[in-house]
Amino acid sequence: MRRLVPLRVLLALLVALYGRAEYAETNEPVAGPGRHHGPTFNVGKVSSGAIRDFRLGPNVRLGIGAQYARNFMPDGLAAPYGGEPGGAMAFIRLRVE
Repeated sequence: MRRLVPLRVLLALLVALYGRAEYAETNEPVAGPGRHHGPTFNVGKVSSGAIRDFRLGPNVRLGIGAQYARNFMPDGLAAPYGGEPGGAMAFIRLRVE
């Protein structure tokens, strides 16, 4: 005998996945001569994450998620940015509709 999983159970297990990519030219992190902005650098960032929502009431949802990000930068910016190219975080979100 075959059993089917109810649709509401499948929907309750859904997790939203997301991603983002950024690219910028910046001259802010490194001060040049006379404390003015220094040379221009190309920097980038790629991040991805997931969030799972739980309904708390008819108009309120609580989301629990996590994200990982990876920065891309030239060696000259490693020290001003802290030297670590990646990082992760966990978060909660309260959504009132």
